[in-house]
Amino acid sequence: MFGKKSPTLRLTRQLYFANAMVALAFLLLVAIIVATYIAVEKQSIGVIKSDMDRVVNNSAVVREITTLFGEIDVLDRAFYGNDEYLRVEGEKLIRHIEEIARLSANSPLQEPLQSLANQLDRFLARCAGVNASLQARNAIDREINQRLNKLENLISRLLIDATLADEDSAYITQLLTLVLGYNESILVIGKLYAEFERSAHDVASRATKMRVLDAIDDLTLRLQTITASTPEVSQQGRNIKTSVTRYKDAVLKVFGEITQLNAERSAMSRTRASLLAALGDIDSQIAADSQLVAESVDSIFLFSTTAVLVFSIAVVTGIFLLTLNLVRFKIIQPIKSILSGIDSFSRGNLDNRIEPGRVDEWNSIADALNNMAADLSASRAELQSTNMELENRVKLRTSELAETVDQLKSEVKERERVSTKLETQNAELERFSYTVSHDLKSPLVTIQGFVGLLRQDIADLQMERVAGDLDKISNAADTMKLLLDDLLELSRVGHVVGELSDCRLSDIAHQAVESLAGKIEECGIELEIDDMPSAQVDTTRMREVYQNLIENAIKYMGEQQAPRIRVGAEEKDDMLHCFVSDNGIGIEDKFQEQIFGLFQRLSNDNSGTGIGLALVKRIIEVHGGKVWVESEGLGKGTSLWFTLPCSAAQDTEKFKERVIAAN
Repeated sequence: MFGKKSPTLRLTRQLYFANAMVALAFLLLVAIIVATYIAVEKQSIGVIKSDMDRVVNNSAVVREITTLFGEIDVLDRAFYGNDEYLRVEGEKLIRHIEEIARLSANSPLQEPLQSLANQLDRFLARCAGVNASLQARNAIDREINQRLNKLENLISRLLIDATLADEDSAYITQLLTLVLGYNESILVIGKLYAEFERSAHDVASRATKMRVLDAIDDLTLRLQTITASTPEVSQQGRNIKTSVTRYKDAVLKVFGEITQLNAERSAMSRTRASLLAALGDIDSQIAADSQLVAESVDSIFLFSTTAVLVFSIAVVTGIFLLTLNLVRFKIIQPIKSILSGIDSFSRGNLDNRIEPGRVDEWNSIADALNNMAADLSASRAELQSTNMELENRVKLRTSELAETVDQLKSEVKERERVSTKLETQNAELERFSYTVSHDLKSPLVTIQGFVGLLRQDIADLQMERVAGDLDKISNAADTMKLLLDDLLELSRVGHVVGELSDCRLSDIAHQAVESLAGKIEECGIELEIDDMPSAQVDTTRMREVYQNLIENAIKYMGEQQAPRIRVGAEEKDDMLHCFVSDNGIGIEDKFQEQIFGLFQRLSNDNSGTGIGLALVKRIIEVHGGKVWVESEGLGKGTSLWFTLPCSAAQDTEKFKERVIAAN
């Protein structure tokens, strides 16, 4: 059995052999390249490691030197008047220099570092001298101020004595003026000296120093005047003059110490420059060494690469020729024959057959493709027949179903819309017709009755009664006009609607109260309007809501001794629960659902038309809310509640849809 199948594996064995040759050649190339790079690495890694160590060490030294001079700058700015800080920080700086010297052992930095250490010692000594001279100056400054205060107290006492003795005090007053001038001069000298301390590092400090000395000399000359006074005052003046002279010497001492300190700063700056220059020389030497190593490595790599390239070209050329011959005769020619047959199949010529003319794997592939073509040819004929029949049936049924579905959808949608609208309008029309016919009939009957009486009174020449009849006819006509106006306003809700705007409900309530201020004051009602949030509403309609609710509360207040109305709102679940509550006559449970109907009244009082709460209900429903009443019974007050969407929850598009539905 093996002998029969072995010819079909001939191409596979040849391909395995070619792959093995290619793999062997590439393994050989890899071995040569690895050996070359190992040799180069052994020669260059030592030098590279040494240079890298020097670069890392040099970087550390640069970082430490930079930190050192930063610490020196901080010390230079903060040591004034603080000897303990100067001592501690000075010791830290000396240790820091020693650490840098350890890092840079056997390098050109040793001499500049030693020079920097000596200069730092001198710099710290100068800093200590500056602090000592500053302390001396401050002590003399306090002494001058104490003596001036003492002199001022003395002259003040003399002035008081002269005033009590009714003597001429003009001369003493002049002395007091001189002392006050001395105080001002001391303040000026202090300000100039503070300005010098702030600019001691700058070139401009020399001019400030001269101004300080000039101010001290001017004060010394002016002190001559006070020494020519009374013995006691003269003695105090001489003491102050002596202190001022010592103060000048102390200031000169400070100036000298700061000048020497600036000289030490300049010397350290030069040493810093020499350190950086030495570091630059080290970097240059490292760069030169690295360049030499790089050139050597490049030479080695060039030679190795050339040798590897020549050998690789030879090996690859041989493999290429061998593979080309194998691919051409064993793969390309059979593939062309099979591709030609597949192309014929793809064009629909399934009756053609592939003939590779070989006894190997390609022959098996050709037989499989030929069998597949025969099966496809038979299946295609059967599928074409079945597909044609199904396609015709599907097209017919699809067309019929689409037409039926579209027609049914249109009819159902139209019927639902018309039915809903008709039911709503019929119910509303029925209620409206009944209430309108009932309430409009009453003023008409009144007018008819008094018209008959009017005719009789005119016939009897009863002119006094004629005027009364006309008044009653006019009142009945006014009542009918009020009913018609309210009915018109009710019908306009949903037809005439303004734009929604974000308004505070408390502001709208205050506007509604303005038109009812007379009634509220007349009835002595205590009205409380809470601070209510904003809502998206039609401002005009919402003002009508509050006006009707407050007016209704006033109307049914009853005989309360302390009538009270409260207007407020609470926020619950994205809805505002608004209320108008009173302590009036209240309402029984059986009437709580009726009061929002047309022409509904709770008493025999004929004031009003009975449309106000119906108008409120319709406005609130257009805004997406609902209205209800709460009362614990007669005499326990009433709360009329309604809801509104919060500002963030009110949808303008839904508001317009509700307006359209109300129409």
